Amino acid sequence: MINILICDDNMAHLEYIRQLTLKSVDNARIVHFSNGDDLMDYFEKNLHRADIIICDIELDSANGIELSKRLKSLNSNIQIVFVSAYVEYFEDVYSIDHVCFLAKPIDTHKFRRAIQKAVKKSIESREKYITITNKNDVYAINLNDIDYIEAALRQIKIYTKDIVYTKYSKIDEFVKLLDNRFLVCHKSFAVNMDKIVTLSKNRFILESKAEVPISKSRSDYSKARFIDYLGGAYE
Repeated sequence: MINILICDDNMAHLEYIRQLTLKSVDNARIVHFSNGDDLMDYFEKNLHRADIIICDIELDSANGIELSKRLKSLNSNIQIVFVSAYVEYFEDVYSIDHVCFLAKPIDTHKFRRAIQKAVKKSIESREKYITITNKNDVYAINLNDIDYIEAALRQIKIYTKDIVYTKYSKIDEFVKLLDNRFLVCHKSFAVNMDKIVTLSKNRFILESKAEVPISKSRSDYSKARFIDYLGGAYE
């Protein structure tokens, strides 16, 4: 099931896009909105039920590009298709990762290609995120965005470029939910090996300049795992 959200404040355009989507995607759940506030409210409560967003740029209550940035900050896996009658927005949309910009009136063939591309990207990314719950909030975190994880008392801290998330868990148990790019290099630290730029005697240095310690007891293991992950090419 692909979950598709459509937002356009022109009701005729909204219905037209909905019909095009129904004809272009099999087994889709479609929810539509006539304003950005309703879209945001739904999205925040249904992070797992949002795979693709088709969004007009000029909305009564919001700018579709800025709105999409907010949505992406909550779930970086969503695929975005922009639509607009104003072609001057063509360059502006490149401030955010998106699948396609479609000018109105929408060409049916271009729409079908764009939505099928979005579906393909969505399916490919579904296994690359994890959800965590913190009090009343639920976050979907792309594994690609995680730099490292730190255990602190009964909690773990999940460090990304912009946000630090917290969750009650043991670090070894949490890492089992991830994939093989994550290495437990210390009893209190796990690192995303894709983010490492330097391996020294007792620490990894990441792209973000953060330093992740390697414990003495896990030093040989960590080095061997990292070299193996790189295909034996590390020097």
